[in-house]
Amino acid sequence: MNQEIDLQRVLNSFKQRIVLIAFITFLTCVFVSCYVLFFEKPIYKSTATLVLTGISSSNNTSDGITTNDLTINSQLVSTYQEIIKSKKVLNQVIDVLSLEMTPEELGKIIKVSAVNDTEIISITVTHRNPSIATKIANEVSNIFSDEVIKIYNIENVTMLDSAEIPPKPANMEFLKKFGLAFVCGIILGSVIAFLLAYFDTTIKTVEQIEEITNLPILGRVPSYNKKRKER
Repeated sequence: MNQEIDLQRVLNSFKQRIVLIAFITFLTCVFVSCYVLFFEKPIYKSTATLVLTGISSSNNTSDGITTNDLTINSQLVSTYQEIIKSKKVLNQVIDVLSLEMTPEELGKIIKVSAVNDTEIISITVTHRNPSIATKIANEVSNIFSDEVIKIYNIENVTMLDSAEIPPKPANMEFLKKFGLAFVCGIILGSVIAFLLAYFDTTIKTVEQIEEITNLPILGRVPSYNKKRKER
């Protein structure tokens, strides 16, 4: 019984703090909006895709792709991903484009992945300058293709889609971030309101006195102030 009374007291006190929840939600939305609009720097992403095709070399003049080619290509995808981000490739990209960064720094802005477990390799570059991001993605693709020929003496890498200058930033999704801030504000406000209600042991109503003391209330003192006196 006491647990039911305490839970009801907490819920009633929680309802009285709806304004607090709305205020916290409002502040969260305002903070996120100001950050996105005035402080967050735009970041651009440019992607180039490569496809592993039929293997051709000095010993293989076949123009078509065979089952053996597919098997070899599938095994080489993970190896090619590591070669793309190797210092041998990245150092050449830095020299060709005259980039003021180390291979480690360049490797952090390059993401290499296989597209849905296929023989297609995606090279995505993230940079604040959309033009530089595009140049890096295309140059990495070209240098990597040349390195494959030198390392394996085979030509099985073809540019599927070259990188293009992105028309808009990848991180400036205002509505999405505003919606996320709204939900987080409600959750944060609800948690704070519930904690305040849970640890609030003050008595606010006559009914609470009756529940605690199990004694009838014979009278109450009305709220009295100067304005009511004048009336």
